[in-house]
Amino acid sequence: MAMGQSAGGGMRLALLALLLPRHAAFLSGGHPTRADARRPAPRGRSRAPCAEVEYLFAADEENLQFGCMQRSVTMVRPEPEGTLYEFVTSDPAAIVSAAWGTGSVRPSTTTPGEFLIQVEEFDFAVLKITTELTMAVSLDESTGTARLVSKGFKLIGPGLEGIGDMIDISVRGAMRPSPPSSTLCSLTGDVRFKASGKMPSVLRAIPEPALRAAANAVSSSLINAATKRFSVNVPEAYAQWARGRKKQHLRS
Repeated sequence: MAMGQSAGGGMRLALLALLLPRHAAFLSGGHPTRADARRPAPRGRSRAPCAEVEYLFAADEENLQFGCMQRSVTMVRPEPEGTLYEFVTSDPAAIVSAAWGTGSVRPSTTTPGEFLIQVEEFDFAVLKITTELTMAVSLDESTGTARLVSKGFKLIGPGLEGIGDMIDISVRGAMRPSPPSSTLCSLTGDVRFKASGKMPSVLRAIPEPALRAAANAVSSSLINAATKRFSVNVPEAYAQWARGRKKQHLRS
């Protein structure tokens, strides 16, 4: 095993592990050769009632893929100045700013409906690395569902050119508010992701249970972060939106 190959493979996996807990993502079917499993995970603490996480893991000597999916239903306090449904459907792009924070999001200058999301900086050895995620936002008018789909990501930092091309990350999210006529005010969130790439040489000798556990740990971190964005950040943004409307009404 060449030292350069081991270091390169380890770095790619480390970068992947650091990136994934910050992204909401999409799970699609794979074609495993050594292992394939989707199993429920223990339910963690959350402000939203959540279905159990379903994990995907598949690996052979050449390739590694893993991911997860989960649905949450958050009960939201209704505001007299406007419904949650109105908040989500009137400006789906506001969901992106609500989930990640306004200072981290800017509209694409080339593609309408796409946004560039600046993810938190992290350290890797002596490097400081910033990740930029491209996310497309659309509205399914038939159900009032705001849909978020990743269109790619970029690693920003010296010596990182091309590393992102070695990793394939598919990210999707959806948020559906309850209809205005509903007696309950709720937000249903779906979080799905899949990550895949070449198996790093340094990991080929690791027993499958240990490799699976490491992948599931990354997936758990992802779900915890995504659940907070959907079940805490978005309802808080809705309440702030309603307060802004109230102030406008008082001034008029």
